[in-house]
Amino acid sequence: MNRTISRLLVALFVTAGFLVAPAAHALPSTALTSALDDADIEYVNVRSGPGTEFPVVDTIPAGIDFEIGCWVDGGEFVGIYGATTIWYQLDNDPGRWVTDGIIWTGSNEPVTEPCSFPAPSIEGRMPQPDTTAEATVAGAAGAESSVDNDWVDLFDCTIVHGWRCTHALDARNWAFDVTDWKYPDHSAHNDEADAFRHCTWTGAMATRLDQSGAYYVGYVHEINDSAQPDAEEEMDLWNNFIGAGLGAKAKELDVDDQWGYVLEHCETLARNGELYGLDGVKGDY
Repeated sequence: MNRTISRLLVALFVTAGFLVAPAAHALPSTALTSALDDADIEYVNVRSGPGTEFPVVDTIPAGIDFEIGCWVDGGEFVGIYGATTIWYQLDNDPGRWVTDGIIWTGSNEPVTEPCSFPAPSIEGRMPQPDTTAEATVAGAAGAESSVDNDWVDLFDCTIVHGWRCTHALDARNWAFDVTDWKYPDHSAHNDEADAFRHCTWTGAMATRLDQSGAYYVGYVHEINDSAQPDAEEEMDLWNNFIGAGLGAKAKELDVDDQWGYVLEHCETLARNGELYGLDGVKGDY
């Protein structure tokens, strides 16, 4: 939020009757900010989504400096300087968000670039991936192909990503293998292991396809299963969403073992109740 409205002095240069303004600059991907240090504020809530309807997952003490990432237009928050709908992502984690309403950025406007990936929405269920012509064709093709999920996933992916989609099946098989390893007594659906498996699958894909591409393949996989209850679909989509974010983070950090990074973080989230269960309720598995 802008705490310095009085700073409206703008240097204007007039040359031959033309008003010359400074050139626009692209916003950075991250920015340093701090939790407001005010008598009425003890800490800033970190929420699992961009709105006060999402649960609190962490807090940041007042006055502490920290880094914010990309932003989304989320739920309205009324702070001591008025209302805002700007929410910033933390740690490139789709499960960690702070409102612009009680942090210092020096501006009423966003100070980082917008998120290129859709933010989760409770009211609208999970976000839709790109509805481009390519995506529409892929979704329709998958809906007509219900014989073998492996081939459906590969076909859907190939339309958009070409030869790289051999990674989609590699990632899926790996996710099943590591789930059997980490959860040897797991059931087939709707338990902690199921949440872990979806997280690892899309996370592994994201290291090869990118974040939005991995989520897209996982999205088509879920919506093409007409027999799957809505509550289960929402669980899987949320965990796909988180996994895709983790895979993108591993790729960004360029860690040596990116799939190992995904596995470690998905397992930690699953065992700490930070992945999603039925109806998209965190930890309900």
